[in-house]
Amino acid sequence: MMFVAIGLVLIWILFLSIVLLSNREIGRNANDSKQPFVSILISLRNEEDNVQTLCDSLGQLTYPNFEILLGDDDSDDSTLKWLEKCKPKNAQLFSYKNEDDSFGKQKVLAHLAKKSKGDFLLFTDADMQFHPDWIQGMLSQVSEGQQIVVGLTKVSGNDWWSKMQNMDWLFNEWIIGWFAGKGIGLTAWGNNLLISKSAYHEVGGYESLKQTIIEDVTLLRALKGNGGKLTANCDPFAVATTKPVSFYGYLNQRKRWMTGLLRMNPLAVIGGLIKWLFWPALIFLALGNPLWIMAGITILGLKFHLMSKIGKVTNSHILPFSLLLFEIYDFVFYLLTFAFYLLPIKIDWKGRKY
Repeated sequence: MMFVAIGLVLIWILFLSIVLLSNREIGRNANDSKQPFVSILISLRNEEDNVQTLCDSLGQLTYPNFEILLGDDDSDDSTLKWLEKCKPKNAQLFSYKNEDDSFGKQKVLAHLAKKSKGDFLLFTDADMQFHPDWIQGMLSQVSEGQQIVVGLTKVSGNDWWSKMQNMDWLFNEWIIGWFAGKGIGLTAWGNNLLISKSAYHEVGGYESLKQTIIEDVTLLRALKGNGGKLTANCDPFAVATTKPVSFYGYLNQRKRWMTGLLRMNPLAVIGGLIKWLFWPALIFLALGNPLWIMAGITILGLKFHLMSKIGKVTNSHILPFSLLLFEIYDFVFYLLTFAFYLLPIKIDWKGRKY
């Protein structure tokens, strides 16, 4: 037991040290003078509270060569009405009925992709806000070949719950990005995702993929199976902002994410276990020898420096006290997430059960 605990502690310290020392350079398109046509695709369901902010943010984008395709996924609130009132001038609005009440987002995105004219498809969600140069930022790391580019997503809000979710998103995205830089695509997130239309069609598009609530991960799996790769974009312009979710929404969100991670790469599961077991292993060792407390101080120092680096890219101010609170949050809520995942409860997402 002691050797296992020592191994867990040392592996996590070594891994974070390597990630911290790794340089995440911002790659630029080989020819920045090119301005390919970009189609922004958004599926919306019951998003009446987000439509105004979304449309205002989309209306401030500075890229000269793009279109916006908005698809209402059979909303039963005032989403469609607000879209008709607020949509930007270069946006097209489509309404879709979902007669079997299932997998609406994937179906809507498949329809929108067919109608799109862009050389690139840029997927996002209704609860997002963007830097005015968001499209330029997302295009900045496009390279040759089949590729999915995901920009960093941060969570808005100043209360502790929002701050914890923000640190959670950013830390895990950075780790996923580090693995992506090594050619290991763990997962993708569909609220800030770019793919060339040719690569999208090469795998058959969403209409040919298995119907799922993790359509972004399914698209990545299909692309990787076809020789493609994942790129995590750390360009500050590519950072987008989402809203925090409620506690119940959090559990359902993470259960959906865990479904994607478990199907994508076992490394994600192994890494998650090492991260979660670090503190129990350290406490076990410290009870036998208090000098192991230094390992805890070391990990907090590494994480603070790493989060400071991430904060500079994403304009997120992270205080040392917030990091201490995050360590408690990270342990407790990931335990709750795992327990919720194991329960035979359907995922509640956008008013549908899966």
